[in-house]
Amino acid sequence: MKSQKRILLLCNKLVINISMRVYEYINKQTLAFLQKQLSAKGYSNIGKGVDAIVFAKKTGDVIKVLIGERDRKTDDAASGFLAFAKFCENVKSPHLPKFSNITKTTIGTEEIYQVSVERLYNLTEDERDVVWVMAQYAEDNQSFVDVINDIKQIGNDVLPQYQKDQLRKRNIQLKIAGENKSIFPLMKKLIKYAGSVKNLSLDLINDSGVNVMKRRDGTWVITDPFVL
Repeated sequence: MKSQKRILLLCNKLVINISMRVYEYINKQTLAFLQKQLSAKGYSNIGKGVDAIVFAKKTGDVIKVLIGERDRKTDDAASGFLAFAKFCENVKSPHLPKFSNITKTTIGTEEIYQVSVERLYNLTEDERDVVWVMAQYAEDNQSFVDVINDIKQIGNDVLPQYQKDQLRKRNIQLKIAGENKSIFPLMKKLIKYAGSVKNLSLDLINDSGVNVMKRRDGTWVITDPFVL
């Protein structure tokens, strides 16, 4: 009965983004039912990653739904995002997401948070590569010059037959880095903030990708960079 109530609650939201950690609480049959209900309401699955599955209509904001355990203070999707929301309240930057209307509903032992988030788009492969380089140098507290010098090394140690493609890649990534260098100081601020909060750590980059997307105008936006 509790599962059915939770499903109905989620299905009534505008757009659903379910943390992958919800898999601990919702089985495959329930997820399949949820997808069926959302499809019937005109929503479609527009992507998924380590931390999210996203359903959306063609236009409008995304409603992000995060589920945490009431008796668990760490290691859930909601806690990390709420820490990020608090950071965003005190920092003004075009590279932070626009979101509002954070609400909480308690069902059994689970706390369900909902937040309206602007619609964002995936980075290209070259853009993701640059984010990786930036994040690594930011974590090492190095300069943006070091980022550029790293990218300049692309193509230096490849066979002649691959050099043309690698040099093209180098030029593309140098251009991308230059156009988006204003996000680099923000990465450092996030790292400093994470160090000031107990158990909080940065998750800008991981084995499955990056927590950076972009607006339609190309502006990079850090999405959900903390793990608690």
